[in-house]
Amino acid sequence: MVRGGSKNKRPRRRPSFSIFNAFEGFAFLNLATTSFMGTNAISFFTGGDKSFGNVYDEGEKISLTSMLANPEEAFAGIMSNVKANSVQFLIQSVMLGVGFRLARRLTSKARSKINSYMIRPALGRGVSI
Repeated sequence: MVRGGSKNKRPRRRPSFSIFNAFEGFAFLNLATTSFMGTNAISFFTGGDKSFGNVYDEGEKISLTSMLANPEEAFAGIMSNVKANSVQFLIQSVMLGVGFRLARRLTSKARSKINSYMIRPALGRGVSI
């Protein structure tokens, strides 16, 4: 006879914060804001020096404060930046994904040793590289 319940027990995984995944996410965020907003991610959110870290000279530079102040003009600027930089964005995002995948494979042993001998004793199991 079958044991009670047909629920399959799912394997549990401990939630952890990966520093490598955070860097990858920030790199994609920076690529998107540089391509579509004309400024880097930090300058987009802070509204600071808009000339720092720009890759593209063409198009408008848009920050979060300018989006809140004048959404119609900001949307028009975003659309012009998308038209001007969409091909470069697609190529760079594919290359960035491939680069991070390659780096993840090449550094897996080193990251494992750093996690087990340095990160876990210092920060616990919730953080990894």
